[in-house]
Amino acid sequence: MALSDWLRSLSGYYPESARFTPGLKLTKDDSRHFAALWLSEGVPFAFQTAPAIFQIARENLAQQLSIPFRDVSMTGSGRIGYSMSPAKFGAIYSSNSDVDLFIVSERWFGALSDQAFQFLDNYKEQKISPANDRQRGFWEDSLVRLPKNIQQGFLDAKKVSFEHSPAAKALQKAADRFRYDVNQLSAAQTVKDASIRAYKDWNSAISQIAFNVRKALEYWEPVKEKAEDARPIG
Repeated sequence: MALSDWLRSLSGYYPESARFTPGLKLTKDDSRHFAALWLSEGVPFAFQTAPAIFQIARENLAQQLSIPFRDVSMTGSGRIGYSMSPAKFGAIYSSNSDVDLFIVSERWFGALSDQAFQFLDNYKEQKISPANDRQRGFWEDSLVRLPKNIQQGFLDAKKVSFEHSPAAKALQKAADRFRYDVNQLSAAQTVKDASIRAYKDWNSAISQIAFNVRKALEYWEPVKEKAEDARPIG
């Protein structure tokens, strides 16, 4: 058992984006430790000045979905203060940033998966047809994307047709409730959009978040903004 120099260099609740440098290659263990401690629990950067707003909003979301509130969290720039996606690595969190929620629930993941497979089967068997070419493109992408995501232990509600998945529609409704609650408690339009992902279990969540970090570092573009300039909610 050993502590890597990179992990040792991290401090505080929101490590600076400068801790990620071009060419940095994280081991699976380091990326998992980072994902588990900094990207999946604790007070998100976006709520650091008023943590209770996050807690109340996630309790309401959890109650709506009948899951423990501790199984509701968020990732994205709102979690750590800057984006960790390859195309905009280091872009600071702002009121224009989306809130990326996730839940850990085998029940919701199972319902969403079953309905996704049924939707795909119906499409392949031509029992349902897309309304236009744009929708056809999304559905064709879903034929490849959704089974792969399910195998990895997660699904994004917005990636499953709301029209053909009550579970996807219910999850997005809960995410919209979170956005509404945050804006009401903040007395301002602080969250413009919220998405939600369902993970099968916590191991799937940490593994996927850690994988995303490693992939982001592999393809990232140079950081152009400082996360210290971000403005949290509250």
